[in-house]
Amino acid sequence: MQSDYGTVRLFCIEDGRDFFCLLDELVDDESGFIHNKATLVEEYKNGNLWGLRVEETDAMFDRRAAIDPLFCPVSLSQLYMLPCFCTVTPTSTVQVIWVHSRARRMGLGSTLIRLLNITNTSGPRLEGSEAFWKACNM
Repeated sequence: MQSDYGTVRLFCIEDGRDFFCLLDELVDDESGFIHNKATLVEEYKNGNLWGLRVEETDAMFDRRAAIDPLFCPVSLSQLYMLPCFCTVTPTSTVQVIWVHSRARRMGLGSTLIRLLNITNTSGPRLEGSEAFWKACNM
């Protein structure tokens, strides 16, 4: 990410516009997670769907960073929402974690793991994600 971005913050996805913006991002990414729509809706309704946003800095405002392709297309409640999310259980177990392919290898997934204090994963891990989980010490 650019050096003039503000702090990355965790937030619970509670606004329907943000939820559907992320679903659109899943479709755009041609992610297989789109097949888990029912699970994602349930986790959203239960307050267990979390995302990341970047706090706006003066430099971002000056250069109109809201149109930066890294961020989700205009989401009215979270202007600098990043294209990623995580569902987590009350026992700090991650069920689903996703980062759009255009935003991978920037530390967003590990930031979600760290900020949510995740200690476990549920279910099988996706093929190709082994290095990520190893880097997260899981």
